[in-house]
Amino acid sequence: MKSKGEINSHENNSYDIGYFNSYLDNYLRLKRTVIEKLDNIKDDCLIRYLQAIRIYSYTIYENLWYGYVISNSEFDTINFRINGQVTELAHHNLFKNHLPSFSAAILNFGTCRDFYFVLLRIAINSNFAKDRKELIDTIMINYRTKNKCDFVADIKKITGDSNYLRLANSLLYKNNFRNFYAHRLRLLWWKNPASSDYYFMRDIYNSIEKDDSDIWCKHLQRVFLDAKSYEKEICRAPKKDIISSSEILQKTHNSLAKFINDTFRYIKEKIEKDIK
Repeated sequence: MKSKGEINSHENNSYDIGYFNSYLDNYLRLKRTVIEKLDNIKDDCLIRYLQAIRIYSYTIYENLWYGYVISNSEFDTINFRINGQVTELAHHNLFKNHLPSFSAAILNFGTCRDFYFVLLRIAINSNFAKDRKELIDTIMINYRTKNKCDFVADIKKITGDSNYLRLANSLLYKNNFRNFYAHRLRLLWWKNPASSDYYFMRDIYNSIEKDDSDIWCKHLQRVFLDAKSYEKEICRAPKKDIISSSEILQKTHNSLAKFINDTFRYIKEKIEKDIK
């Protein structure tokens, strides 16, 4: 992108470090298109439609941006205000060696998926806010509980790109590590001399992503039998056998950002085609 245009402070930070050029260049293009269209229309339905796209695309961008920042964070000191007093508590890489914070970071990316579902439904129906029922149906959409055919049909209304559809299905049904770790598993990592991050055994990460329950069940059995020994095994493991919390967060961000960036491009093209 060569020009910032109308952007806020969060977007300005992203722009200045090159985040948009590297990961999400279509976000600013979509935003510019929406603003230009809003300047020239008076129809209430179209105004709601474009403003909703603007709000949801921004929300997804912001979640991705702060997920990226978290994924690449270094040592920091967090100050907590407890009972009116400021208490300084140093956490080394808070989101990478503190289990609840890491889970929150993983869930942040899951929130992007849920907002994507809503954005998709809005993008295919410029009358989505016409009445109460249609608005509720749009905001409450959950493709995971609907027929898969509905999801495929809706995507085809913004693009016929088969690769995009394949990635969308992966987003809908996969990303197993995020689903497992945020909701099911909390006992499978430990520190390693390789860096200040905490680590998982790489084969458990791979097995969860591939939905191979034989391997991750064996890991759980070992943890439940002797957690200390399992932690020592991670601590002594060579780097090739482990995967860091940083790498997991970065992998999750990068795959999701690529997909969302394509989404913004297809929605921009649809708006340019449908709204003259």
